[in-house]
Amino acid sequence: ERRPNINALWSSPVLRDKSHRQQRISQLKHRQNELKIELAMTKTFLLMDKNKTLDYNDSFNSTLS
Repeated sequence: ERRPNINALWSSPVLRDKSHRQQRISQLKHRQNELKIELAMTKTFLLMDKNKTLDYNDSFNSTLS
């Protein structure tokens, strides 16, 4: 009876490509999450900035009148 050679299976290009692809996918997912967080933070800062500018304009206008 012939048993498949486990080492031959592991070094098979198909399996190697598959694990490499899965590794790449998880790297990209991780990067995507980092970018989502960065985008959310940027939006938050922009909103905070906008609110500061509005507050400043309001107080500036009230001192003029």
